[in-house]
Amino acid sequence: IKTSGSVSDKENGGITASAVVSEFGGTIFMNGDNSVESGGAYSAGLLSQVNDSEKMVNNTRLETTDKTNIVTSGENAVGVLACSSPGESRTCVDAVDDEV
Repeated sequence: IKTSGSVSDKENGGITASAVVSEFGGTIFMNGDNSVESGGAYSAGLLSQVNDSEKMVNNTRLETTDKTNIVTSGENAVGVLACSSPGESRTCVDAVDDEV
């Protein structure tokens, strides 16, 4: 999977070029060997996102088996991003920057 993108308003951030996205109750399974490449300002290789709902169906999951290689490049880019969109906001507030 390869994606790229950019944001025109870097002052307000935003997420671009998310290669694999699981949000608002979704589950994604990646079986076998996987390669995820994303590039661009504020890009994310794997993105798991929820909003502020207390409903259990809002939980999201990304599950991988075997080997998953994640490469990201760009200003403020992250390989794995797990975040919450509080209220009406569409901006992620928590980033996971370490190797997973």
